[in-house]
Amino acid sequence: VLTRGIGGVLADIAAYKAKTDDAKKLDFLHSLLEVINSIHIWHGRYMSALSEKLAAARTAEQQTYYEDLLRNLERVPFQPPASFREALQALWFLFAFVRLCGNWPGIGRIDQMLGQFLEKDLQTGAISEAFARELTAHFFIKSCEWITLDSRGSGDGQHYQNIVLGGVDENGCQSDNTVTRLVLEVVEELPIGDFPIAVRINAHTPEWLYMQIAKVMRHGSGVAAVYNETQIIQSLMDF
Repeated sequence: VLTRGIGGVLADIAAYKAKTDDAKKLDFLHSLLEVINSIHIWHGRYMSALSEKLAAARTAEQQTYYEDLLRNLERVPFQPPASFREALQALWFLFAFVRLCGNWPGIGRIDQMLGQFLEKDLQTGAISEAFARELTAHFFIKSCEWITLDSRGSGDGQHYQNIVLGGVDENGCQSDNTVTRLVLEVVEELPIGDFPIAVRINAHTPEWLYMQIAKVMRHGSGVAAVYNETQIIQSLMDF
């Protein structure tokens, strides 16, 4: 979704459908289209609700606020994100959708997913680091919401799931970036316990990352854990 958008997934489905006449495979591809149709419906509900809010806006500040939200949801998750904010929105939207379907998806390496979008926006001046930090905080605050139903007790509405930070990429290069730091800063400040964080460390892990991990750990929440990725990667290769 972050590299090609759902439109890219639709193109894949169409290509597979054109290559097969196997009934079971076609049934599976049809089910994928049903899921994507559901995403469109869910997305449409958000757009309708925001449009209603915009129409009812009484101040210029409210109008700007809802126009901004609508604009950020126009393209994603159906087209590839063009900014850090769109990328964060696309990631949240799909994560929340899969969670709504009753699955427990792992977000995984959130800094690798979003880092390139933020670096590009920072370099071009499209966003400030302070606003990027605010958006990141909103992502995690939203993720920690619990939905309660007065008539039926507590709803299973929270998004508890592990994330992974730091470490090397597929080419063996360090992947620590600004998103890595912002996530740890947000988790330390708020503090957030719904997202256990695994930080991958190695001989080349920068000192600033060790210091940021320590700042989180000193509160005793146990939300951040460190893993020697050099040893783990080697053990997996040996296996």
